Amino acid sequence: MRCRAATFLLGRFLAFVRHVALLGAAVACPSLLAAAPPEGYVALGTLAVRYQLGFSRDNSSGVVVCEGKGTCLTAGAGLSWVLLNGEGIPLKRPIVEENGVVYLPAEILDRIEASTARTPAAPPAPVVAALSRSPASSPSLVPCADRPAGPVRPPVHPFTVVIDPGHGGMHTGAKGRSGQMEKNVVFDVSRRLQQRLEAAGIHVILTRTADAHFSTDVREDLRRRYELNNQAVPDLFLSIHANWAEDSSARGFEFFVRRERASDDREKRSDASRIRIPAERLGGVPLSDRAVEQMLHDLAIARSAEGSREMARELERRFAAGLRTENRGIKERDFLVVRWSHVPAVLVELEFLSNARGDRELGSPEHRDLLARLMAEAVIAFRARWAPGSEGAAAGGRGGVLARG
Repeated sequence: MRCRAATFLLGRFLAFVRHVALLGAAVACPSLLAAAPPEGYVALGTLAVRYQLGFSRDNSSGVVVCEGKGTCLTAGAGLSWVLLNGEGIPLKRPIVEENGVVYLPAEILDRIEASTARTPAAPPAPVVAALSRSPASSPSLVPCADRPAGPVRPPVHPFTVVIDPGHGGMHTGAKGRSGQMEKNVVFDVSRRLQQRLEAAGIHVILTRTADAHFSTDVREDLRRRYELNNQAVPDLFLSIHANWAEDSSARGFEFFVRRERASDDREKRSDASRIRIPAERLGGVPLSDRAVEQMLHDLAIARSAEGSREMARELERRFAAGLRTENRGIKERDFLVVRWSHVPAVLVELEFLSNARGDRELGSPEHRDLLARLMAEAVIAFRARWAPGSEGAAAGGRGGVLARG
């Protein structure tokens, strides 16, 4: 339990580090393991081979773990300490990452040797590496002392996207010049997007599957949406909308992400107090210490903000290349559904229903399919960079449903 708690605490800390090494690439390409390390350093992949340890990475937290035969080593590029069997070990030099490989100061070797209490086998057993999301049920979260001997093979988990078709039920949203309503337009586009993502092996969850609302109160309706998203523990959240303006000449697409807040401690405490990270995101470990809980919340927000901007850029690139309309860019706003998300979240405004041409395009099945295709391409590209080791669900598999209807 100590190892589990410490590992996920470190995982939240690693959320500040943008480029965590992709250890799977080191095993897939032996030349990376064979490359000369910086002086006084040893590759983490080399340690795994030497001591017959498996290693994995949790995509949502960024934590990298080497474990097996009673040894649990947790590390991350940029840190000046590691966790060895739940104990914090300070390092004289920081952990570094070069060309996708994490290198640890060689001083850690003696501690690992004592932990394993054995001479490395020759030849070593094959090492299985994977980059995986690691919920509480994952074997990679079992305390190291309880793990079976030999390499660890983490389970495969699908990359998951929650799609939120805006409005619904009594909340109609904008109304086009033709009379079509935003709630219906975005629901159809969301369904088309769902089909494309599932065909690519991505698990999809819809916040609504019919023309229905969560509450007659708008704020409560929005709160239910972001809470359902947070409970689902996805890799990405997309809220799909169509725009409207008094100026009927306004056109174009735009994307909204959570506002970057100034370093106001009171504001940070307020933000964190509203976000409730499910236990599985923390390895199922109850953390009662308020300071620790606060730090975990702040780190989750920081990492989700980074991913939100990355996803928004992917969307903007594809929309700009594939649509003949105005690029209104990426903007920061405190919209509830993105502000309180603890995963990367983007609110997408497809086009203006208040514009005659925009209204016609949004009413076209062909154009709706184009929008879904562009968004699907952006999600797939985001998955490749943000969670490169995740595995999609089988093509054609069923998506999840959060709302009845």
